[in-house]
Amino acid sequence: TREHGGSVFISVSQMSSRLNSLTSQLQAQGSTGGCTKSCSSDWILFSGNCYYFSKETRDWSGAQQYCGNQDSGLAIINNDDELTHLSSKISSIHWLGLTDLDREGSWKWVDGTPVDKKYWNLGEPNNAGEEDCGELKEAKLNDGRCSEIKRWICEKRL
Repeated sequence: TREHGGSVFISVSQMSSRLNSLTSQLQAQGSTGGCTKSCSSDWILFSGNCYYFSKETRDWSGAQQYCGNQDSGLAIINNDDELTHLSSKISSIHWLGLTDLDREGSWKWVDGTPVDKKYWNLGEPNNAGEEDCGELKEAKLNDGRCSEIKRWICEKRL
């Protein structure tokens, strides 16, 4: 490089060498370059996951089936940030991947992990009228009847 009147000139061979170096680095990171992955349209990226917030309504099984058809699952709350983020995106009750259908009173996420009790709404789960499916209601978890028709949230790893 050399300076001429406040401008910096780089030789063609130096630029070519730098370009080859950057190209090699991108190829080493994989075909996406490590920086172009994104969620499909209608999905929102948060913390390495893509989320779909339905505009239509279904029962819990129908919502679970819809997510499965999208190579995803009903959303699972893993931490406070995720709960806060998902809650900020909705204004109505949404199904989550939470159920005690396998064993009454034993609430688990659809991936088999137990639910953290701190996320339940006060007095929940209360099983008021055969409530075996989990929903996000006012930034807390609630148990609802699986046959009720609601919106839902799907989640998949990016």
